Amino acid sequence: MKKRCFNIVLAFLFTITSLLTSSFAHATISNDDALLANGFLSAEVKSLSDDQKAHLVYELQNNPENVQTLTYVVEIDELSVMRDFKNCTDEELLVKGYSSEFIEENRILFDSYLSMTSQELADWLNTTEDTAITVQQTLSGNNVQTRAFSNSELEIRLSVGKYSNPAPYAVRYTVLAGFTWLSQPMIAITDRNGENFGIKWGYGPGVLNYNSTIEYYLFGKNIFDGTASGDVKYGYGITYDWCWKKTQAGKEGYAESGGFTFDIASNTYSGFLTTVSAVYGHKTAKVNGIGINIAIVGSSIGVLPSFNLDYDHFKYSDEKKVDIRI
Repeated sequence: MKKRCFNIVLAFLFTITSLLTSSFAHATISNDDALLANGFLSAEVKSLSDDQKAHLVYELQNNPENVQTLTYVVEIDELSVMRDFKNCTDEELLVKGYSSEFIEENRILFDSYLSMTSQELADWLNTTEDTAITVQQTLSGNNVQTRAFSNSELEIRLSVGKYSNPAPYAVRYTVLAGFTWLSQPMIAITDRNGENFGIKWGYGPGVLNYNSTIEYYLFGKNIFDGTASGDVKYGYGITYDWCWKKTQAGKEGYAESGGFTFDIASNTYSGFLTTVSAVYGHKTAKVNGIGINIAIVGSSIGVLPSFNLDYDHFKYSDEKKVDIRI
């Protein structure tokens, strides 16, 4: 796993500020378009209520310092997983920490990769033929990489928007998080609720109006949307769980992008500084295993016993956070 980029930016850095200013003056741009133009993911925008959209757009236009956005991109070293599967028995993989479910899924998947032509595999993975050839060479036991290969990349976003007018509350924030796979993963995830996204903050504010949108893709196209189940820990945080792959109307897609949103609010304001942080993970290995879990954007979310997240299951990067006052 490699950190590729890390940017903490205030969301007032519009890429098309002049267009937005002109458009708002003439009421010709929707709140959805304004948020998309400012870099928010479509899944994030879909997860917001109309009131939340209006709030964020108002703050971006009038009090841009009230909206903070953090982004982070990482890679998965999928070839190392494939080498493990080529060189190890199922029993050895279990010792390494892979779950029996994950082993079974990927044995079938990797066999199917070898049964395809390199072009068929490239089309299936929505990648280059060079990458497909490297995958097939690795699964065949050839560890000499002769072609260009790109690891799968995942981008995570975390935004916090303060209400300049929080009434009837003393303080209120909209929290918006999202993920998007920049390239399709080449390892199988089970079809249970094996994907997790956790967001935490200091004790105090309660959660209002939480929602989510998961976009499922096939061959690079959004074919349908789903939702994640939310589990609120009052005053501490919230976790979301969803299926990596899902079938609807006879079409099976994988979760390429997602958005998670809620408001936190309190009837009292103390001015104490607290940190909002988040982490994304795959449940692809045993809790005490090595895992290939992605840990991003976060401080020690696992220290909260009320969360079903822990250091063994989720590996964490350096602390990335958004500070707020409550």
